[in-house]
Amino acid sequence: MNPCGKKVLVIFGFLILLAVLFVPYKETKINIYQGGASLLARRITTTSSGHRFLPRFLKLRGHWTSQATGEQRHTLLNTTLFVGEIAVLLFLAVFDHLVFCVWLRRRRRPPE
Repeated sequence: MNPCGKKVLVIFGFLILLAVLFVPYKETKINIYQGGASLLARRITTTSSGHRFLPRFLKLRGHWTSQATGEQRHTLLNTTLFVGEIAVLLFLAVFDHLVFCVWLRRRRRPPE
């Protein structure tokens, strides 16, 4: 492998490692509030999404319910976004290799 290909491999290998270490997630939280003398309970559902460090995501993933308050949390991997990120990085790696290492190298070569 030529030096240009090694540089592209190192750069995009590092970016793919970051994409694997910081995974996208979707989280749904359900809180139930009830007043002291009230018979009615209020249920509030909130959703959030973002990126989370892999060990923390593995610790929090799945379904969790609080015994004391009844609060529920459901954390999932956002597979669509994760696969999209990896696919875009692989596409850009191949594209950069073709443009910078193959096409431009042929243009710079002096005619024989």
